[in-house]
Amino acid sequence: MLKFLSLPFSSSPAQLAVSNSEFRQLASTAEQNLYNIAFQPISDLYTLSFFDTETTKFDDTDKLKFLHTVKCTPKPQKPSSPLPTSKIPLVLLHGYGNGIGYFSRMVAPLSDRFPSGVFAVDLPGFGLSSRFQGFPPTSPPSSSPSTVSNVKAAEDYFVDELEVWREKNKIPKMVLCGHSLGGYLSVAYCEKYPDRVDKLVLLSPVGVPELDPEEEEKKMKTMSWKFFLAIKTFRRLWNMNVTPMQVIRGMGEERGRGIVGGYVGRRLKIDCVEEREALTDYSYGISMLPGAGEFSLQRLLQAGAYAIVPLKSRIPKCEVEEVNFIYGERDWMDYTWGLKVREFLTAKREGKGGGGGGGVKNANVYRVKEAGHLLVLENPRGTVEAILDSVFGKRTDTVGGTDNEFYNKF
Repeated sequence: MLKFLSLPFSSSPAQLAVSNSEFRQLASTAEQNLYNIAFQPISDLYTLSFFDTETTKFDDTDKLKFLHTVKCTPKPQKPSSPLPTSKIPLVLLHGYGNGIGYFSRMVAPLSDRFPSGVFAVDLPGFGLSSRFQGFPPTSPPSSSPSTVSNVKAAEDYFVDELEVWREKNKIPKMVLCGHSLGGYLSVAYCEKYPDRVDKLVLLSPVGVPELDPEEEEKKMKTMSWKFFLAIKTFRRLWNMNVTPMQVIRGMGEERGRGIVGGYVGRRLKIDCVEEREALTDYSYGISMLPGAGEFSLQRLLQAGAYAIVPLKSRIPKCEVEEVNFIYGERDWMDYTWGLKVREFLTAKREGKGGGGGGGVKNANVYRVKEAGHLLVLENPRGTVEAILDSVFGKRTDTVGGTDNEFYNKF
């Protein structure tokens, strides 16, 4: 394991450069370890490649940004799946503060059905993608970050980089699957580049619900004083754009890594000690890199993870036939909002409201068993099965009502 550097906030640029290099190496080594553990029994059957795709220039410099990527394809000797497959590749986008290491147990089984490739991409300013300094300022600088124009600018920063990445990797069209913040940005990408998305799969997406101020006020009045103060403190920190990664970076080595390791151990219940250690190193390493994409949160969401421009009214307008919502059964994201989107689409299809025309025609909602919001780590097998059913399952205008060992389909 690499030795960590504990640096004060006043570290010199030279010290920070050494520290950033070390933490990047820590995260990179841990990422490789996560995939090595997942692929050890099957390495002869799949080709796994890691690479950085250069995208656009940093402002006022000749340096190019890049998006870190892993691609998985079955090797020729791997028996092809007898089940339906797609000639269109699958692209996975991770959630807030996460990275492609979180998909280590998913890319191989998914690639059996997507033989042209499963790509997992670190979003701009996250994971091992390039880190810009801060986040693009509001325009004008004094304006509120929550204006619609500033929300759009923040979304465009991510989706335009992803579009350059797609072009550079010569992917005409993709099945786009995003988790949490990656789900939110998948919708934003689909809105701006509809011709590039074949199917849309949202894993516990953030930003679907619409905020009801009166309902929130009622909740605040009925909660305990201790919880009330906690919520007020949280909202204040949110409005100051203080991020969890900033808190980790402000701690010493032992305490910071201890908090990350405790979270991994309590939350994820990973039996393999080696995998648990690798995930701790990975999560700690990427958290210690300079803050960048993490500062987008205040530009996209309100405190409580409500989108400034909610997805509930945006998803139905996306130019795909169907959208699929996949949640964990213990998810703090409310799956009923996926059902509300489906109810709207049903009413629209039956001419009972919502207008006509193009856009999404149908939605499916899944809940993966034995999983919460981090379903990609808590139950990767169940998440894979739900994704495959959402893409390849029988297409009907009625709800399936499936209940099996992996998921419930509503």
